Amino acid sequence: MYVHLGEGIIVDSGEMIAVLDFEAVQKSEVNRLLFSDAQASGNWIKVGEQPFKSVILTETKWYFSPFSSGTLKKRAGLSPSAMNFYKCHGLEIQGHYVSDDTKLGGV
Repeated sequence: MYVHLGEGIIVDSGEMIAVLDFEAVQKSEVNRLLFSDAQASGNWIKVGEQPFKSVILTETKWYFSPFSSGTLKKRAGLSPSAMNFYKCHGLEIQGHYVSDDTKLGGV
């Protein structure tokens, strides 16, 4: 299944690692450092000029979308339990440290 992120940009839902709230990403120093690395390597894509509400991580890119993380999760067909499961490797999400195959309740 493909997910429309805005401005005609689509991503295969199977490539999505995480769909995060933009404000939560901004609050985490670790996430800001990871984003700086992505910026430096050109691995990020701004979807439109609107204020960003979500960050979508894939193996190769960071996408910044004007759609909310909840809207994108619904479009990707993620169940509530799947919304809390991230395949991230060492990524801090909303103040919680996530390692391989970790489930976070309430994130």
